[in-house]
Amino acid sequence: MASAIEAMRENDWRQLVEPTHIVKHGLRKDPPELAYMLDNGAWGCHARGVEWDSDGFLELLDLLGEGSDMTVLPDIVGGGEASLERSLEWADRVKAYGAPVLLAVQDGMTVEQVVPVLEELGAGIFVGGSTTWKIETMPLWGRVSRDLGCWLHIARVNSMRDRGQIEQGAGPTGPAAALNGGRDERPDRRGRGDAQAGKHSGPPAVRARPRGASQRVQACSGLGARGLR
Repeated sequence: MASAIEAMRENDWRQLVEPTHIVKHGLRKDPPELAYMLDNGAWGCHARGVEWDSDGFLELLDLLGEGSDMTVLPDIVGGGEASLERSLEWADRVKAYGAPVLLAVQDGMTVEQVVPVLEELGAGIFVGGSTTWKIETMPLWGRVSRDLGCWLHIARVNSMRDRGQIEQGAGPTGPAAALNGGRDERPDRRGRGDAQAGKHSGPPAVRARPRGASQRVQACSGLGARGLR
């Protein structure tokens, strides 16, 4: 019988890796077994009630930053403008590793604040924040993603109910999460290109053909390989 990792690899699933995985999964010695993206670990620290581990994130970048599909800029869960400021402070350092970056949008952020930053950085959108805010604002960020032709990644899609809420809330301009599905390509280093979606430990491809620009839609499931945000 094929292992879980072999089955995921055959279906082109990927992993979301964050700083605690360095020790938990021995990443100093062995690289991830699947293609991966990097998370900065802010959500995990928030959930544990501890300060964000910036040193752990820097070590993760040094270990795996150059090979990442994409990397989530440091953020503050539910932090609004303060989160945006943190992301901007770290942007040049993270981009130096060469992978496309995602800007985490959080409770309190507005389109007027976010769009200029996305355009300046060539970044995609990582929809974080509280669950209520996430569900309420998904259609908005879906439209922004479509208009800019950038990646859209929805964090913490952990059940079929979550998938249904995303499909209803974001519609054709936003993400749909599922637990299995077709193949797709890795993103190119420019963070732009043909409409496609990456699967990181759970979600399958979602292909969209937005007006005037390509949109990359992505969802992240908590069901699958290693721990997810």
